[in-house]
Amino acid sequence: MGALWAIRLTWAERAARFGLVRATVSVAEMSTCETKGLAMATPPPPPPPLGPPSGMQYPPQPYGPVPQNGMGVASLVLGIVGLALLCAYGFGFILSILAIVFGKIGLNRVDQGLANNRSVAKAGFVLGIIGTALAAVALVVIVIVVLAGVASNGV
Repeated sequence: MGALWAIRLTWAERAARFGLVRATVSVAEMSTCETKGLAMATPPPPPPPLGPPSGMQYPPQPYGPVPQNGMGVASLVLGIVGLALLCAYGFGFILSILAIVFGKIGLNRVDQGLANNRSVAKAGFVLGIIGTALAAVALVVIVIVVLAGVASNGV
């Protein structure tokens, strides 16, 4: 029965009795606060528009000559594969020599300004040299082993 009498109370009476805070402010209260110099909360400004408005496009980018980086990339690929296939019956030796050739062509194109991948061409060139050197060392070791085997058999 005590709860029924709370329904008949006005908002001010309920707020005083139960410690409630009203979430809304009336227009009369707002004008009173403004005349008393109290700051009222204002909503934040709307966010700025994103990107250009519809219908507008960005200006086109100037087109220049496209660099031809094929020889440098081919040199790097052949150098890596040549090192990996070094033990495959001399196949790696051939790929390493091709890596040197393509690497030198790629470096020449960079010097002429036709390509922009000097580091890739140089890496392929160096891998080709390493592969060729390892293949030459392997060939010398094979020849020594074969000659030692022939000499020990007395043939």
